[in-house]
Amino acid sequence: EGIHDSAYIYYDKEWHLCNVKLSAIRYTRSYSRLQEEPATIYIKVLWIHKNKDEPIELYSELDEDRYETKKVEIFIDDTAGYAEEKQSYGETLLGKCPIPSLEDINSNPEFKAKSITKEEFFAIWNKYVPFQK
Repeated sequence: EGIHDSAYIYYDKEWHLCNVKLSAIRYTRSYSRLQEEPATIYIKVLWIHKNKDEPIELYSELDEDRYETKKVEIFIDDTAGYAEEKQSYGETLLGKCPIPSLEDINSNPEFKAKSITKEEFFAIWNKYVPFQK
């Protein structure tokens, strides 16, 4: 058990967490479940820090319950990791818990979150995820 020092998040020894704050965006294992025609939400989160080993931009596609279905993480050197149910690259994984509201995310000064369009999300997805059309 431990606390992630920059975001004050509780996690267990396998990096599983369900929290009402911010780092559920980053430090969780993949989650899959059956869904029927969910209302999809797209968000962009800027993470303000100087750690080259952590992403500075996070793009997520969320289902109606705010679980991630796709994610792209971009690092300061413009490298990226991504995840979806059937594939991932780098250390990027889908969250196991619902992503907090934009208001909750923005309550921490390390983060700046906003809604984006489906087109904005897929412009990033198609840029960083190989073989996507």
